[in-house]
Amino acid sequence: MIKLIASDIDGTLLTNHGQIVPERTADLIRRLIDKGIYFTAASGRQYSNLRRMFDPISENICYAAENGCLCAHKNEIISKMYLPQDICMDIIDAIHDFPDCYGMVSGVNTSYIDTDNPEIYDLIKNTNKYNVTKVKDLKTDVPEPILKIAVCDPKHGTTRIGPHFGKLFHGEVHAVTAGLIWVDFVGDNANKGLGLKAILDYLHIDPSECIAFGDQLNDIEMLKVAGTSYAMSTGMPEVRALANHITDCVDDVLEEILRTL
Repeated sequence: MIKLIASDIDGTLLTNHGQIVPERTADLIRRLIDKGIYFTAASGRQYSNLRRMFDPISENICYAAENGCLCAHKNEIISKMYLPQDICMDIIDAIHDFPDCYGMVSGVNTSYIDTDNPEIYDLIKNTNKYNVTKVKDLKTDVPEPILKIAVCDPKHGTTRIGPHFGKLFHGEVHAVTAGLIWVDFVGDNANKGLGLKAILDYLHIDPSECIAFGDQLNDIEMLKVAGTSYAMSTGMPEVRALANHITDCVDDVLEEILRTL
């Protein structure tokens, strides 16, 4: 019996770079909730951004935000996993030293940047619709513990930063692709799979009663936790290889699930 459905957002639930969940998708989620099935938005995005995306159903779903570093059930935050401070300092230094890339640090309610590049601020604030705070220096001016660090390379995508930072911090943190131009750094104690497991434990749901959807490398742990997994047909080869099923459209699968209830 299905009790919870978890889905990645960018490239999975949303395939058109949108910033608002379409009405068709929102209606399907409402109908699932009415049938007693929980829905979890699992993403590298910040918590406040996800809540904005899912308005007006944001009060009724679960979240595994910041790649599982912050998990919430409806309005209640149920887990937070922070990066060690010393590793944060090393990562920020490495980002500052690598050309054509920009760092972003995640707190609970806002993200922080220290670049003066107006295009990066515009991308994060106006395109991605994030809460973002400009500081002078990410190493000294972030006033809260750090959940996650992200690095973006708008010119080259992840082709340079993925291998470079993955090798640089191998064994210390996980560096995973999180979209076309972003790589996320999360601690060993945080990923979407652990985030999903925290939500399942909180709701007393067995993983076998869960379905998960994803397309990128940062979805792999989540797909492994779920009893049934779907990869997007446009997803990474590694993700498609491990999933139980392949789909072109999450909404189509949700509609089929509703027909069987």
